[in-house]
Amino acid sequence: FPTDNQIDYFDDVPVTCIDMAMPVVIIPAEYLGKTGYELPAELDADKALLARIESIRLQAGKAMGLGDVSNMVIPKPVLISPAQKGGAINVRYFMPHSCHRALAITGAIAISSSCALEGTVTRQIVPSVGYGNINIEHPSGALDVHLSNEGQDATTLRASVIRTTRKIFSGEVYLP
Repeated sequence: FPTDNQIDYFDDVPVTCIDMAMPVVIIPAEYLGKTGYELPAELDADKALLARIESIRLQAGKAMGLGDVSNMVIPKPVLISPAQKGGAINVRYFMPHSCHRALAITGAIAISSSCALEGTVTRQIVPSVGYGNINIEHPSGALDVHLSNEGQDATTLRASVIRTTRKIFSGEVYLP
């Protein structure tokens, strides 16, 4: 935790700042008046929401020791909510000023790590998740991350990802 806290407050919103593969600021969607199940286009069209997320992101960047992040793409904001389709958690991952249509693997590693670590805003939503397979729901489906550790401390030693894909093209090629 780069701020030395599992939970920080920016604009009176509880967040978890974590740096595992990617610096992210994890925000419970309900604190921003969202369900967390909105489609990316709907979130991108909400300029007031994007301004609130950016304010939190800028404050988190300073608190994480990244300095002025106004011209940087980190930390990545992530809205979280309870899973709806049997996963551990549902997310909306921002890049940072627009909602990703799916989920970056580096972001998934950070999010899954926050699911496994005590005292985070993520654990308030998914209290029973620990190490092992963590299924993260996102707008295009789901992504599984497997976390493993050794000993009794909260150190993640390994994160592996299983990624599903969707068909983006079907066609025929004629060769002479």
